[in-house]
Amino acid sequence: MPNQPDQQWKQRKRSESALEAQPKDNAGKQRSPAQEAQPSRRRRAAHQKAVSPEKRRWLYIAGAAVFLLLFIYGATQLFLKREDTRRTEEINARNRALLGTDAPSAPPVTDAPAGPETAAPDEGAAPAPQAAIEAQEPAPTGAPSPAPRVTEPVRTKVPVGAAPAVQGKFGDIYAGNTDFVGWLKTDAVYRIDFAVVQGDNSFYMTHDFTKAENREGTAFLDETNVLWPRDDNLIIYAHNMKSGSMFGELNAFRQYDTIKANPFTTFDTIYENGTYIPFSVFVCDVSDPRADLYFNFYIRNFKTESSFNEFMSRVRSLSLVNLSNVDVGWGDQLLTLSTCYDDANKMRFIVMLRRLREGETRETAQQKYFN
Repeated sequence: MPNQPDQQWKQRKRSESALEAQPKDNAGKQRSPAQEAQPSRRRRAAHQKAVSPEKRRWLYIAGAAVFLLLFIYGATQLFLKREDTRRTEEINARNRALLGTDAPSAPPVTDAPAGPETAAPDEGAAPAPQAAIEAQEPAPTGAPSPAPRVTEPVRTKVPVGAAPAVQGKFGDIYAGNTDFVGWLKTDAVYRIDFAVVQGDNSFYMTHDFTKAENREGTAFLDETNVLWPRDDNLIIYAHNMKSGSMFGELNAFRQYDTIKANPFTTFDTIYENGTYIPFSVFVCDVSDPRADLYFNFYIRNFKTESSFNEFMSRVRSLSLVNLSNVDVGWGDQLLTLSTCYDDANKMRFIVMLRRLREGETRETAQQKYFN
């Protein structure tokens, strides 16, 4: 059996050997592993001496060059964004001038039952081609007269399948771009007052009304929508621009007080005029069917009343603003305004509106739904 003192002696020797193997500082004291991991001042100084002054100068120059390039890139992008916004506003102003919205115009036809109706074309005649445009009346001159009382115009009475001629007031705008389909204007957001086109959806996401490249794009009607005979639900898209242009201020509809004071939106198509009132404002997910906020709002027509009611139930439940006073029924004509809500392009901010019915005017609608 080993002698116990011998074992203790051997154990003490092993401990002393391990202690001697640990690194020591200049004073002969053992250094901890954390201290050993840190570079010493001498080591750092040696490393700095290894980098020649010439090399350090080039490193500083390279760093400054990278910073300068990033600055130039950022400034260029900011300039291009502002230039796109300026061009968009310039195009909108030019189109408004062609439309004559800044000049006094003739009072619109009212909604009264005894009011005049637009004459319907002969049913035996061939449908008018889309390019047929009525002669536009010259803009009146002189001092502006008081604005007339605005009411919902009578809808054009034309047999199904026979598209009417393009409205005369849109003649010059249509001549500039035959993709033009109407003019959108909201009372709640003064900047939403511009032309709407229809073509390839992806094209107009990156091109303006003149078909020039522009990151702001232009407002466009869904490429699958049909204006005549009109679909149940017309869907208009535009970018949510930080500059506030296009649909950048559409979120003003989140505030009920804003809607109450300015509830009306007009979308006058190349064939007929229409005034609309909002009945739902919501955010939805369009990418993940499993998401709680997922909703497929891309429905143009409703085959049955039950499908319409199911759609409306979901629309009402998602609404961020209580607009339950505005009744909506199967057969009403709807208008959907849609814009992106997040950088990932998965969410949409939606304002849904219905058209004023025959017999409804701005005055009666304001009193009935927003008083």
